[in-house]
Amino acid sequence: MLSKLKYFMGIEFSRSKRGIFMSQRKYALDILQDRGLSGVKPKKFPMEQNLKLTNEMVKYFIIRTSIGEWLED
Repeated sequence: MLSKLKYFMGIEFSRSKRGIFMSQRKYALDILQDRGLSGVKPKKFPMEQNLKLTNEMVKYFIIRTSIGEWLED
């Protein structure tokens, strides 16, 4: 019998009454620790927190990312 899903491919899963929450916190912390950066202080992030992305925003990001990769080549 399988137990409840907790970690899978670097993603942590937790359940609550509101649903299932997925986080890559542990994965990010492991990367910082591997690189010797676990003691660094956080910096402000220039993006609105708790932003709800729309389909148009995602498409815009994908296009910008693809163009950026193309321009770097």
